[in-house]
Amino acid sequence: MEDAHDFQHDFDNVPGQGYFAIFDGHAGKFAAEWCRDNMSEILSEELKTSPDMDVREVMKNVFLKADDQLETESAKAGSKRITEKGGFLLNNRVNGDFSMKEFVLWDVVSDQDAVDFVSKIAEPQQAASSLLKHALEKFSTDNTSIMIVRFNQTPKEP
Repeated sequence: MEDAHDFQHDFDNVPGQGYFAIFDGHAGKFAAEWCRDNMSEILSEELKTSPDMDVREVMKNVFLKADDQLETESAKAGSKRITEKGGFLLNNRVNGDFSMKEFVLWDVVSDQDAVDFVSKIAEPQQAASSLLKHALEKFSTDNTSIMIVRFNQTPKEP
């Protein structure tokens, strides 16, 4: 599988704040692993420099910065592989595939369907396994990674 994931409790040293991410390796595992290893740091820096910014704008900035840095790292890694084999580069910049930047869960289960499905199962590992089985039974053609994050809820007053 070419996906990579990261999760951090008390993200950025804030008790109770979590960071949960799955990175899909559409074009290979290099980008997914790079994001796993670098995205949380980029997010942390963006939150520190823009603490009052709307979260949507923060995330947009994070993805743009990550994309720029990833293209540079991809070029370095590609350059090394090519030159080690006796080749050469005409352009040292890698252009990302912007068509892959849409937020997609799977091809057969919508976001809300996934939430509804797992909310009925108390144990997170069982919920993830059941949801994966459900997606495969519906003939998903995507390689699927699932991370269940349960948030503590306070009881609602009657």
